[in-house]
Order: sequence, then structure tokens, then C-alpha cells
Amino acid sequence: MKDKIIVKNKDYAEPLNSVLIDSFQVTKTVNQSWQIQFNAYDDKSVAFSLLQAQNSILWRGQEFIIKQIQPTYANSLNTTQVTATHIGYEVQRVFQHNVNTGTKTYSVNDVLSFYLNGNSFDYTWEVRGSFDNQQIENLGNANGQDMLSKITSTWSNAIITFDNKKIIVYSSDDYYQDKGKVITYLGNTNQVQLTYDSTNLVNKLYCISDNSGDENSKPAFNPFYVQDDESIKKYGLYEGNPVSDNRFNNADAMRQYALSQLQPEPSLSIQVQFNANNEDIDTGEIRTLIIPELNLTTKVTVTQVTLYPLSDTQQSQAQLDNTAKTILNYNNSLQNALSGHVDTTTNINTTISSAIASNQDEINKINSALKQQSQAVTTDNGTITYTLNTGVVYVYCNFTDIVANKTSFNVPNGFVPNNTINGSLVINESGTNYIINYTISSTFDIKSIYSLQNESVTELNNQATGNFSYLI
Repeated sequence: MKDKIIVKNKDYAEPLNSVLIDSFQVTKTVNQSWQIQFNAYDDKSVAFSLLQAQNSILWRGQEFIIKQIQPTYANSLNTTQVTATHIGYEVQRVFQHNVNTGTKTYSVNDVLSFYLNGNSFDYTWEVRGSFDNQQIENLGNANGQDMLSKITSTWSNAIITFDNKKIIVYSSDDYYQDKGKVITYLGNTNQVQLTYDSTNLVNKLYCISDNSGDENSKPAFNPFYVQDDESIKKYGLYEGNPVSDNRFNNADAMRQYALSQLQPEPSLSIQVQFNANNEDIDTGEIRTLIIPELNLTTKVTVTQVTLYPLSDTQQSQAQLDNTAKTILNYNNSLQNALSGHVDTTTNINTTISSAIASNQDEINKINSALKQQSQAVTTDNGTITYTLNTGVVYVYCNFTDIVANKTSFNVPNGFVPNNTINGSLVINESGTNYIINYTISSTFDIKSIYSLQNESVTELNNQATGNFSYLI
């Protein structure tokens, strides 16, 4: 089973069966982090006892190292929150004490080889894509994490990811791939948040030759400015701090670098929450973002994901890029929308008044129809009552002698939701908490019932009462 979670140390490797599945979270951010987090309850197993710092979690073929554990004791139940980071980041254990003194020219592979060749922790590497050689001063006397930072700061198009202890450095052109998938507002997502921020706007920079601390050496080039005239025309002048870098010993190279450091447009951050928990999305994807209300269709790259791969209820989330083209498309959409609003503003009050007057009778009929309906289904295993009130179905449950994974109630016509609803209901009966996992489609199906009592979680055939609600 690909989703089996294994906990291991140097002596044992055991499957962990006490994970609370809705809490199991995977987060991945380009060039920053890759980790899993979850809560587990104490089922007195060897696996639970292995949830200790620096032990490993194996999941979907990748190894993660436990970095944080947070035990909690409440209501006679012992649970532990676990945070584990990908073993690739343990490359910080590699330390290169030697130093290549002076300013020298390196490829990405040269840097990786200098730090990792012959390391005692079994880290390997691979470079995918094309990178220009760059100059680096005094390389070495640092650990493997500093090596990764040196690569991403020296090569702005470098993307670093891992396959266990293999470090893979991609060029951005090789990492980001368009597989033809889309993100559509009111399609596979009902929530798209766009954050437009001009705090770090910079459209002019002063470039200075770096003499590397030698006051007597001659500058490689005379100081000069670079600027973005279109940005200055649109927003006014925003000058950043002077730029100097000893990697560039001629004005043309420095000019190209400085232009890449400008931020002539406000940044655009896009966050998406998908309608389904099983949205198959990962960093490195290029997707088409469609927001019909803005007439916006643009390509975006996925730079961060938060996934709940074991849950039936938690929704996948993604952070999208803020490339110059995306921002331009967004600006054009806003401008077109503004023009359309201006054209219709003079008639809007008349239009609204007319619409209300012509539809008031229909509104009254709808409200009357939704006031309240109620139906009940009774079986040998219990009773379930459905009450419809202003668009919300309230489901009142009275279950007796339920057999887990077998109980099913027919849902009355008129109360069937448009889509399957999966949920987990926690109720309290005589001091004992019960977790009822259920699915609603054309039937109401009890998937399982667990009792939380005396520091244990037990799947059982027992009594449970409670109520909950869902939107139709």
C-alpha cells in the first residue's frame, strides 16, 4: 500500500497505524522546504514509541527525519504532533573545511562536487538543464546547507529538489512543465486569493564596480544607472540601494544583472484552495489560471503546495507564481474590468430597482417553499431524521447497535446532495467520545465508529447518538 507510513530507527521499522488521517499534511515549497506533519494517538504500539527526534518516517518512497514532537495529554487521551523534514535537507551534516581561495569560475556541478565528493553520508547529486559558469569568491569552509544557498544565490534559475539522498539541481526551464491542466474559479476551485503588493517596487538602480576591498585597485567600469522607463512613467521613481558584485568585471554583465534585480511592477501572490482533497498537483507544474469574472486567462507556475493525501475532507491548497507576464495579464484584466464598470455605472441603480421589483414575487415563493420540511428514515439499526430549512439539511442521528462499515440509510428524495459528502462526526455519550466516519450520496453510509476512552481508540459495535448538518 503506497500510503503506508513507516517509522524506523537503526533497529526497528514498524508501520504506524494510529495517525489521525485528517491531520496528515504534506507541504512543499520550491527551494525552501519539504515536510510532513501529522497527529497520532498512543495505541501502545512499537511504532508510536518510535516517534522520537531524529528517527525516520518513510512515506511514498521518500524518507523524512523527525525534527519536532509535541505530546499532548487531554481527556485521558495521549496524542503526539510530529513534524518531519525531507532527508535531503540533512545534507547540512556534510561540512567542507577546505577553501578554494580567491575568485574562481565554477559550474553548478563544480560546486556540488567540491562539497559532496567522497562525503561519508552517502549524498549524491545530479544536474538537469543548462547553467552558465559563474564566479565565486573563497568557496568552502561551510556545510551542505550553505552549499545549497550558494547555488540558488549564484544561479537565479536554479531549482533544488531531492530524491531521498540524491540532490537534483534543475534549471527553471527544465523544472517547470506544462501538462495542460487548468485552475478554474468556480470550476475546480471556489476560492482564489490574489494579493497585489507594491511595497518593494524598485525601478532604478545605481551600479558600482566592486574593488573587493582594495582601495588602490582600478574599478572595472565607471558607475552607471539602470532603470525601467515604463515603470517610472506609471508609478513614479522608486530607486533601490546601489548594487555592486565582484562577479561582474564589465559594464554589460553588470547591467544585465542589475536589470534582473529591478522590481518594476507590484508583486502578485496567488493562493488557491481546491474543491477536492485529492487534487493531483505538485510544485513544478505550469497551469492555466482562468478567472471568468476578470476575463483573466494566464499561465502560472505552482511554487508551493499543501496536501492532505489521506483525508476525505481536507482540501488541497497551492501558491502560484508572480511572473511579469502573469502580472501584465492581471493588470490588463483589471483595466478592462474597470472600463466595463464605468460604462454601466450610470444605469446601475435603475437596473437593480427594476430587477428587485420584477422578481419579488418569485423570491417570496422560494422563501415560502424553503421554510421547513422534514422526513425520517427508520431501520433496525436506528433512526435518521432529515430537516430542510432555508437550504441547510440538518441530520439528526440516533444510532443503536451499529455495526461498523455495514450500516446504510437511504436518503429521502429531495435531500440528496449534488456531490458525495465525506465527513467525521465527534459526539459525546456518557463521558465517552465517539468518532463516526460517514459518507452521504444517495445513501447515508457509516464507514466506521471509534471510541475514545481510557487512552485508547477502539473500532467498535456500540451505541452512539448525535446530530450534525450539511449544505445541499
